[in-house]
Amino acid sequence: MTCSDSTTPIKGMIGRWFANNSVPLSVFAISRLGLFLVAYLSLILLPDTADIARARPENLFVDGWLRWDASWYAEIADNGYTNEPRSWQQQRDTAFFPMYPLLIRAARLVIGDTYLSGLLISNVAFLVALMVLYRLVSDKFDSVVANRSIVLLAVNPFSFFFSAMYSESVFLLAVVCAFYFGERRRWVLAALCAAVAGATRMVGVLVVFGLTVLYLEFRSFDLSRVQPNILWLFLGLLGPASFMLFLAVKFGDPLQFVVSQDVPGWGASTNLWSAIMALQTLLPPGSIVAGTYSAMPIIHLLVCVVAVLLSVYAWRRQSTAYGHWAVLTIILSLTLWRSMGRYAITVFPLFTAAAALLEDERWYSAVVYLSTLLLALLTVVFTHWYWVA
Repeated sequence: MTCSDSTTPIKGMIGRWFANNSVPLSVFAISRLGLFLVAYLSLILLPDTADIARARPENLFVDGWLRWDASWYAEIADNGYTNEPRSWQQQRDTAFFPMYPLLIRAARLVIGDTYLSGLLISNVAFLVALMVLYRLVSDKFDSVVANRSIVLLAVNPFSFFFSAMYSESVFLLAVVCAFYFGERRRWVLAALCAAVAGATRMVGVLVVFGLTVLYLEFRSFDLSRVQPNILWLFLGLLGPASFMLFLAVKFGDPLQFVVSQDVPGWGASTNLWSAIMALQTLLPPGSIVAGTYSAMPIIHLLVCVVAVLLSVYAWRRQSTAYGHWAVLTIILSLTLWRSMGRYAITVFPLFTAAAALLEDERWYSAVVYLSTLLLALLTVVFTHWYWVA
């Protein structure tokens, strides 16, 4: 056998892989290259004048993606948890779940740079999530819905968080993989992915519930057909349980992450009264024309409404398991409504629901164009240290 003959099967496998993943690869490449270009040019044309220490001011391709929570993740990855209050707001690092900083620490052993490790993990996780989601939706619906779902996800106005040093990409990948393996009845792998989701974000524990409903769907909700393998799903609780055990041992309180979150600027700023106060800024005559209302909180409240409606639609018209999980996740996320735009982008049934609803090509195109423009705008806002979510 010649060398050429031996490499032919490998080339064929690579070719088939690219062919099968051409859509998610294209969506990722176009959306991310566009966003990185927008962020880079915005920092040149609109120099960042914020009096805040910047992580990589010498590299504008990287610096704009290292805002806000990026510093928390970097400090946890470099130094571990301290639970020491930061500033007058009493914000603590124990509000952040450990999976993402653990991955950053692992990648840093190879790359040697904490911030570059975080950005690499975020973007690679998002790419893989798009590929898995595309296959999951294609199997359950069709290629048209799959195409539109990942496009709507990639151009969502808040999808720049998937490329920033935030945990959203890792969480999305864990959730999508959990349901992907669940659909194939590989419950151990599904539960382990759920455990990763639970170790990444607080709402990740709800993935176990979604998988349980999916398991029961396969058995027509007939409890007499339930087998002992359903117990594997409890592995999904290991993620949050491990973090709680760590907090109990090191800081004496397994619920320290709840305490740490309920402070000014975070959980304490997202009660019902704060939502009412935001809506009241719309009431003075001329406030909309003059732009004197609270724009970002109003945008997040609109996202809350859309997310609730789409999650209910997914529950009523699509998979029961996905719908149940989406509804519960959105409801729990409402407790932190001021960041709903960021939290909603990881609830993938919202995008399959939107793709199914936007059957008319004109409406679909209009939503994509508008979302893309808003995505570019919010990316610039984020890279210039303005609060987004």
